Amino acid sequence: MNNQWFSKVAVWLVIALVLFTVFKQFDTRGGSGAGYLAYSDFLEEVRGKRIKSATIQE
Repeated sequence: MNNQWFSKVAVWLVIALVLFTVFKQFDTRGGSGAGYLAYSDFLEEVRGKRIKSATIQE
């Protein structure tokens, strides 16, 4: 009985982990409407003083 309960819980935990991973993979929300910018375009924007702040992520 205890082993059967553990198996059910383990299966649900694996399902939850897989769902969390899938949703996290496709989560495209940016911090504040941020987008991707080529480095050369970024430099032009900095030189033109049109960049207020930047966050660099891998």
